[in-house]
Amino acid sequence: MANLYPVPDNVPDEQAVFAEPLAAALEILEQVPPGPSQRVLVVGAGKLGQLIARVLRLCGAELWVSARYPAQRAL
Repeated sequence: MANLYPVPDNVPDEQAVFAEPLAAALEILEQVPPGPSQRVLVVGAGKLGQLIARVLRLCGAELWVSARYPAQRAL
């Protein structure tokens, strides 16, 4: 139970569900910290892939994302 945190009442469920996937995306920065001179490819542009891409973009790395579907490519 030490790893459980209550979601405040003012946070909608639609936002709260992204807490764990965002934590997973941020964990990548600790495992393999990219720098501004590195090129990074995210394979897949689903919800987790998009979160990872947004986190990696903050590092200034040259970012490429492969996407299967046109709607994902548009993002």
